[in-house]
Amino acid sequence: QPDMRGDLAVLQLAALTKLEQEDGPLDKTTQIRIPQVKAEALAAAGRIDEALAQYRSLVRQYPNNQKLHFDMAQLLLDGGTKSAYQQGLDEWSKIAKRCRRGTDEWYQAKYSIALAYMRLGKPDEAAQRIRYWKATSDIDQSTWKVKFDKLLARIEG
Repeated sequence: QPDMRGDLAVLQLAALTKLEQEDGPLDKTTQIRIPQVKAEALAAAGRIDEALAQYRSLVRQYPNNQKLHFDMAQLLLDGGTKSAYQQGLDEWSKIAKRCRRGTDEWYQAKYSIALAYMRLGKPDEAAQRIRYWKATSDIDQSTWKVKFDKLLARIEG
């Protein structure tokens, strides 16, 4: 349940700390996965600054790992401050440039860009971008149509 997520994240962080302190060598997959799970757990525990630091380190270490970029960008977009929204916008813009047009990832990036503009207090910019993307892509034939339409209605409503 959502209210237990923070408690579970604290337990997860404790388990990760214990795992990191193990004497024996960890296999390569586990060595890579531990910092990723730690970043997710830090975010779930509400330790956002630590989670962002962990994600930034991971993104530098694994620049081609799209999931890490997505997770960090989403955490910024959920950050609750103008600074975080701006950083989230910047990250989602970078992601959108790397995604193939018309893919689920591309739609997610474009949707997140519009949402960031809205959260930054720029609803006109968000609406203009949505209208442009709808006119120049297949959004209306995608599974993302409803999300984009709802966001546009919220902006214009």
